Parts: sequence; C-alpha cells; structure tokens
Amino acid sequence: MFTLTDESVGEHTHIVCVDGELDAATHLQFEDALDRVIQSGKSRVIVDLTQATFLDSTALSGLLSAARRLRRPNCALAVVVGEHAQPRARFDLTGTGEVLNVCGSREEALAVVENAPNRDPRSPARVQLRLYVNGGMPSSRRAVHALQELRRDHFPSDADIEIIDIAQRPEVAETERLLALPALVRLSPEPVRRLIGDLTNHEQVLYALDLVPLDEALG
Repeated sequence: MFTLTDESVGEHTHIVCVDGELDAATHLQFEDALDRVIQSGKSRVIVDLTQATFLDSTALSGLLSAARRLRRPNCALAVVVGEHAQPRARFDLTGTGEVLNVCGSREEALAVVENAPNRDPRSPARVQLRLYVNGGMPSSRRAVHALQELRRDHFPSDADIEIIDIAQRPEVAETERLLALPALVRLSPEPVRRLIGDLTNHEQVLYALDLVPLDEALG
C-alpha cells in the first residue's frame, strides 16, 4: 500500500507525506508530486517519511534531484524520518543525510527550511576531497576509478583530491571513525559531507556531496 498526501503550511512552504514503500514501482509518482510542488512556486519543501517503510536508491535519487533544484538562495528541502529502520539506514549508509537535511521531527524540519540561507552558488570555495579505501577490495578499486572519471568530467580543475589506503595506514580508520569503505569526504567547501560506496553512480555522488556543476545549479 502506497499513498501520497500533501499540504501547504505557508506561502512558500509545502509538506509531502509518504505512506508505504518508496521503490521502483512508486518513485515516479513520488517524483511527480515533488515536481508539481516545486513548479507551483514552493521554495521550502519538506518530505515527511515518518510513515514510509522502505526507501530504495531510485527514490533517494529523486530526493537528491529535488534538493538540487532547491539549491538556490532562500530555498531548501528537508526530510523527516520516523522509527522505521530501513529509510533512516539508507541515509546513514550513503552519507546523504546532511545534504538532504534529514530531521527527526516535522518541527525540526520546519525550522530548517524556514531558515534557509541566502547563499549564492556562484561563489564556491575550493573543492577538497579525501577518499578512504582498502586497496585490496574490489569496491575500493572501483571507487578510485570512478573518482578519476568524476575529476575529469565534473570537478573543478583546481580540486584538491587525496586518496588514503587504510591497508597501508591502519591507524587512520580509528582516528577518522571510518565504519565502512570506500568513503569519500568533502572537506571543503564546508560543511563536511560524507558518502559511502564505490562512487559509480556519478549523479548521486555529485548531488550527495553538493557538488552539482554550476550551470546545473543555476538552471
């Protein structure tokens, strides 16, 4: 069973509520609802997942796409998660909770979107990234290759990228509190963003680290 409801809570703020499973069968309906809300002129959007029982990668990509579209001054997207372990774990494992402003209550989410920063994406700080890998793992080799492709095709030419192999520096895993590998960390611009995985989904990497190319951000 999957249902969507929505409500306006102010001139610029709108809440989309999800009940049931967000997966390959339902994500298009969900994305259409988000698109309708944004197209209507709402600039502060909350997605309430307290009644959602499942969230897959396609739905996560839809959320990240909506966050990209709201990456403008005085605009914001926030997500409310409930006690269901799977949706919350999806954000934790992918490191997307920060860029999607994942909150524990609707009140917290309202405070986040109502205080959306008046920021200008045309003046970014220098990009500094650090990839933690275990060189013996196939996923780490894929992550290194994917990062090289991302650098060539999407990252600024002056991006500072460092790769650390914890097989050679095992003390780093503890000091950096690395719970899973490969792990990509955006150190700059602040705030720090983290992403877990092999980085082969380039679009998700760019959105999750808030490194969408400038022309897309302004489009």
